[in-house]
Amino acid sequence: LKIADKYTQHNFKDVMESEEFLLLPVDQLIDLISSDELNVRSEEQVFNSVMAWLKYNISERRQFLSQILQHVRLPLLSPKFLVGTVGCDLIIRSDDSCRDLVDEAKNYLLLPEERPLMQGPRTRPRKPNRRFELLFAVGGWCSGDAIASVERFDPQTSDWKVVAPMSKRRCG
Repeated sequence: LKIADKYTQHNFKDVMESEEFLLLPVDQLIDLISSDELNVRSEEQVFNSVMAWLKYNISERRQFLSQILQHVRLPLLSPKFLVGTVGCDLIIRSDDSCRDLVDEAKNYLLLPEERPLMQGPRTRPRKPNRRFELLFAVGGWCSGDAIASVERFDPQTSDWKVVAPMSKRRCG
């Protein structure tokens, strides 16, 4: 089961687009979206997946919305998405508990000096999955001349490697 959980967390984008995701029982959905290990580009993916799950069978699932939304890290959404998408959603607006969660997220975003007092599971960033992230250093200056070199840094191994140079020298 741990292997399946790890796969689901690391491949969340693919999983959330499957019909099996839409069929998850509420407790499994909450377990999944609560995980700090969930590999998402942004919390918007989590919100969108929850809303897709909800709308798949809204008549039976609406009762769980505020319970589920507590596990979406609303304070980590972009202000534009929070106000323009989440805050305007009629399903969310019709539920007092959901509106309270949206208000809490707005306060977090609008009052940066208060953030130390607002820390908790909803404000904790998810652990990024950096399996495929690399940093490239391209071109630059050496002894007053532009250079064509390209170097790659792998944060997993803390290793720099010289890779194929560019066809032209570049700087700036």
